[in-house]
Amino acid sequence: MDGKLWLVSLLVLTTTLWTLANAVPYAEPFNLTTIPFDEGYSPLFGDGNLVRSPDGKGVRLLLDQYTGSGFISSSLYDHGFFSAKIKLPSDNTAGICVAFYTSNADVFEKSHDELDIEFLGNTAGKPWRFQTNLYGNGSTSRGREERYRLWFDPSKDFHRYSILWTPKNIIFYVDEVPIREVVRKEAMGGDYPAKPMSLYATIWDASNWATNGGKEKTNYKYAPFVAEFKDLVLDGCPSDPIEQFPFAEACAEKLAYLNAQEYSTISRARQAAMRRFRQRYMYYSYCYDSLRYPVTMPECEISQAEKARFKNTGRLKFGGSHKKQPKRRSRNRDAASDNKLVCCSLSPSSGCSPTTTAPPPPPSPRHLLLLQAVPPPPPPLLGGNSYSSSSRRLLLLLRRGTSSSSKQHRLLLLLFSAATPPPLLGARHLLLLFSAAPPPPPGEFSVGGGVELFGNTQT
Repeated sequence: MDGKLWLVSLLVLTTTLWTLANAVPYAEPFNLTTIPFDEGYSPLFGDGNLVRSPDGKGVRLLLDQYTGSGFISSSLYDHGFFSAKIKLPSDNTAGICVAFYTSNADVFEKSHDELDIEFLGNTAGKPWRFQTNLYGNGSTSRGREERYRLWFDPSKDFHRYSILWTPKNIIFYVDEVPIREVVRKEAMGGDYPAKPMSLYATIWDASNWATNGGKEKTNYKYAPFVAEFKDLVLDGCPSDPIEQFPFAEACAEKLAYLNAQEYSTISRARQAAMRRFRQRYMYYSYCYDSLRYPVTMPECEISQAEKARFKNTGRLKFGGSHKKQPKRRSRNRDAASDNKLVCCSLSPSSGCSPTTTAPPPPPSPRHLLLLQAVPPPPPPLLGGNSYSSSSRRLLLLLRRGTSSSSKQHRLLLLLFSAATPPPLLGARHLLLLFSAAPPPPPGEFSVGGGVELFGNTQT
């Protein structure tokens, strides 16, 4: 019993540490002042599909086969912090776009500015994706898109999404974690948004482009699709768009207030969180798309690690790799090959799976974690006839989910090497191996399979 209890504890610790290693670090919530819906917003379209919450602090936007819906801020703002907690529709959401953005296209039709957070639906069982973008002075021919996955299911609960816009920088936030910062550069010229904008939120049918390049259409059998908004924040300087230039003087006090807030500066801890997010969940960036933009945009801060991942297309496959999946090997594999540590990837799309015949490249220090806190196993586990020099290993197999396709990707995550006699065994021989491909969000993998103990398998 002691031996089994130790193994269970080790499995729990391993799973917990893997989850923590791949989660985006938690950030303390900002101190924000929210307003009731009717105090700062009004319906934009689809009035019958806009439903206010009973307390007046939130709103539900519906999309059905007749119309979508949306709302707009009652004023335009010269810079500001715009934020809301949003819960997205669930089930089959292919073709749907839920947008939270600022724009002045209704005032400056041919020279509008825009800051976008757009959530893109997907087929049943596949996760939402989202993108950020910005335009200045009608620069729609020079899109600055980045696309991402999320580390949680945005249809299960509310999460906060925010846009900070100042004369010097733009920051996009998810749950107080900065995911993208654009620092204004002189070379950007009019491409940097500079005119007052309204805040918009909409849900609409974007079947012609939102999912799989328009191949997957919205299925209204699942309608109505509901996006919920609450805890709304409008923190900026209301401005008259007709008076185009005196904004700086009129809004100087409000701008000083914005610059003094915690969300205006990315702390060292939040910089680490942003770097982790972009390494794991960003799968397209215009900054690395040299086929589209042979000359890099002036605001792009090139990371060599990111550049190596994105190559010259700026795009990874959804899940994190350029590589294709290898073909499955025959089920009649020899037992010896099954015992080889041939892959330590946590991404099914990485092209690295237990069916790979070539050994993987050695993990870089970034993907190698040496644990020191696990106590050595009790003597009965390694004593007696169960321990021999020819069987000094413990393999913990993790299997992805329970679907048939998942069973193709039994992931060899943990290698416990016992190359020294039993009394010296302990945490110094415990290695967690991570691949360079971005792993899926925490919770997507579950512990399964069995534990191979010195040649004998226990389940």
